Amino acid sequence: MLRKALLPTLMVACALAGACSRAPSVRIEGHPVDGTRPTLWLLRCIADGFVAPVKTQWKLAVGVKPVGGNVPLDESTTIVQPPERMPAWAQCTVTGADGTSTHAVHSLTPIAIGAAPTTAKVGELLLVRGSGFGNEPNRGDGVWLVPPWGRALAADATCKRATWSDAAVSACVPAAARGRTWSVRVQSADTLAIAPKPLVVAP
Repeated sequence: MLRKALLPTLMVACALAGACSRAPSVRIEGHPVDGTRPTLWLLRCIADGFVAPVKTQWKLAVGVKPVGGNVPLDESTTIVQPPERMPAWAQCTVTGADGTSTHAVHSLTPIAIGAAPTTAKVGELLLVRGSGFGNEPNRGDGVWLVPPWGRALAADATCKRATWSDAAVSACVPAAARGRTWSVRVQSADTLAIAPKPLVVAP
């Protein structure tokens, strides 16, 4: 009875304090627009958990042009034209009414893995080369080791030499990967790239 009586009060207090809400997060949904030459990209900045009203601001890599001339870069959806044969990205920053701010980055180059190790030991650095990884990782992005069955493992992106760039990502082999064969995948902005050959981790 006491718990039921206190529940409405706790919910109100929690809401006022902001403790019940999820941590603010931002992600970008982006894809090339079919049939456009040169290729155009449609980008949507999706925010969650911010105190309304929110402000959105896009930052574009050198050479990336908003479509439509002098278009404001403060709307949640935009269309851009990236340069040809050159890595490019777009960044969306969202700021809530309370000043909380965070951002997400999306590569404007199709994601692909060109080369990745085929053998490794626990603790060794996995260097994955390719394109379209983005200039920095978003929440959930990283190098993943996927077995023929069972759960995927995240490679250790906190190890000393781990790095992230649009053309190369590196992370260390976790202990749980020992003695098994894995598919190497890179996740970036909700898209996946798979290495052409499997990785065998030594016993």
